[in-house]
Amino acid sequence: MERTGFEQWKPREVARLLALVETERRYYQEMMAALPAALVVLAHDRAILSANVAFRRLVGLSGEDLRKRTIDQILPSDELIERLRAAHVSADTAPFLINMGQRRFRMAAAPIRGHAKAPLA
Repeated sequence: MERTGFEQWKPREVARLLALVETERRYYQEMMAALPAALVVLAHDRAILSANVAFRRLVGLSGEDLRKRTIDQILPSDELIERLRAAHVSADTAPFLINMGQRRFRMAAAPIRGHAKAPLA
């Protein structure tokens, strides 16, 4: 690593910065896990990247089982897919209701700012 106009990064500085990043990552993971509402983070192709305990309980799957699937496989709904597209393309983040079998879900979808906007298939 090189700093423009400065000396090179010292190993101690790099280690300190990496420790700060790791601490922040753990903080956000713990915050997400503690939420009582179901929360899932999706990739641009709707693959499940992360899901909190409430979501895993809701769908009855472990974290490892979820990582191998897309949201379409877990919650099959054409309306859900359209809402995800709308959130991704036009930042439509209004909450919505979806009926799936005997159950009704209140959901919201929001793109994460600063991430590349790859098209949803």
